[in-house]
Amino acid sequence: MQQVTFHYAGFWSRFWAGLIDTMILWVVSLLFSIVGHQGRWFALAMALPQGMFHSLYELDLHARYGQTIGKRVMGIKVLRGDGKEIGWHEAAIRSSVNLILAALITLTSIYGLLMITNDQYAAGTANGFWDSSSTESLALQAQMQVIPHWFWIVFLVWEISEVVTLLFNKQKRAVHDLMAGTIVVHVDEDGIPK
Repeated sequence: MQQVTFHYAGFWSRFWAGLIDTMILWVVSLLFSIVGHQGRWFALAMALPQGMFHSLYELDLHARYGQTIGKRVMGIKVLRGDGKEIGWHEAAIRSSVNLILAALITLTSIYGLLMITNDQYAAGTANGFWDSSSTESLALQAQMQVIPHWFWIVFLVWEISEVVTLLFNKQKRAVHDLMAGTIVVHVDEDGIPK
């Protein structure tokens, strides 16, 4: 059986794809924030969809197309290790850690919003979005009291391990790729691996 070789996507192509996705997600988050700024109950209603949107964006697009918008722009795609298209199973495994982290942050954000009053929220938003004494600041303080310090250490270790693993293996696979048995490769305009 002949082994297929691929042109694996390295750090920089994945970085730029991630930056494009981050800009798209930032615009969507801004829209969620604008709606949430209408009042504390709106903010609570937006907390779950806003908190989970990023991970679900990646999960859905990877499962359906093997690429996010950023990956498409950069001409890279996620495939199974044997070169076949990935599905929901691989996409879910790839996104599992990010989904868990997003869920924890989202739940603590909801807790933070529940710990302030409607009056505090209204007072915090009276001076605009970026007031340092604003509601977001009060909600964040309540949230930070709930999230243990070790959570941020785990988050940082996860992010660093992703980059280190990507940089130091032949197939340029990050930890989430190793978990899911996936590779990220360069593709042509039709999505065919180069």
